[in-house]
Amino acid sequence: MGGGHPHQLRRRRHPWRAVRPPYVPGPAGTAACVRCSGAPPLSDADAEAVLDGNYFIGRRIGNLVEDDYFQWPLLASRSRLHDTWAALVNQISGYDLSAIREDVLKPLYEQLVDPETRHDLGEYYTPDWLAEEVVDAAMRPWIDADRQPRVLDPTCGSGSFLRAVLHCMRAAYGGPPNPQDLLSALLEGVVGMDVNPLAVIVAKATYVLAIADLLPHAREIVHIPVYLCNTLSAQQRHETSSLFGDEVALVVAGAEFKVPLDLIRHGPDYDYAISTTVAVAHSFATTAQPASAAADGVRARLQDLARKYMQDELLLASLSAMAVHLVELVRIGRNTIHGFLLRNKYRSMLLYRHFDLVVGNPP
Repeated sequence: MGGGHPHQLRRRRHPWRAVRPPYVPGPAGTAACVRCSGAPPLSDADAEAVLDGNYFIGRRIGNLVEDDYFQWPLLASRSRLHDTWAALVNQISGYDLSAIREDVLKPLYEQLVDPETRHDLGEYYTPDWLAEEVVDAAMRPWIDADRQPRVLDPTCGSGSFLRAVLHCMRAAYGGPPNPQDLLSALLEGVVGMDVNPLAVIVAKATYVLAIADLLPHAREIVHIPVYLCNTLSAQQRHETSSLFGDEVALVVAGAEFKVPLDLIRHGPDYDYAISTTVAVAHSFATTAQPASAAADGVRARLQDLARKYMQDELLLASLSAMAVHLVELVRIGRNTIHGFLLRNKYRSMLLYRHFDLVVGNPP
């Protein structure tokens, strides 16, 4: 294996061999937190914080772990959490993750997806050397012209091509003197998507490992641009006669809420708007206040963001109505992963925005 300490990386067989899909945030998240913090968390509280994402939010990573399909272990018995957590930490802390130069999480993903599922999804795992060769050939004209392209991998799998692009960009361009600017350029310029939720979890961790040294310099909470969506079935946009641009209908449990297409195109704003709306809804749902009160809370918190868009009133009205709807869902026990779905499902709308390069290994 590549990197500065190949023997250290080879010394054990894959430590996640016994891990199964519902627990994939554990090893992937643990690897990311070991790399980000330099020292593994050890307590049961740290284990829960990794699994529910709060550990990473505290380190300015907003969406590495989300309320997705694999959060149910946190709702089950915690009696075996300590032993499982200790075993994961013991395995992963033996590796020098700062020295890796390849997709070290790919073996985890390969073992979690059975051959029949791989066949159905048309998945084939690209060797790291081949991903690097493809990326180098695609990037070379841009590097020679001293231009940085916007790159999309629409079927990113475990993130092999994303990792190769990130390393190629960092090596070729050197980055501006300010690490904040370099981090922003990478997050804006390298995007991944996949239809497999397991792939997205692992690809996010792979992405974090590639930029971990830059994360302490982030100006605000970072959202890793790897999304769960079907790039062959982009969400429908609603063309309007308005001078203000097209709209997209966000669907939550059968209810539609139209927002400007430009909001989704601007990833950080969209993430913040959805996260804020969901958070406000949850906070009001646990009070005796009427659900309609959540609308005022959303307006107060998002009015500054809305002013950046020509359809500001449409944006505020839709998200306020969404918050009211979410409050009602929470109170009847039907709100589970709506925030996760909203943050991911509509990312295929980014395909309407220009990308300079598409790399990857499509099914």
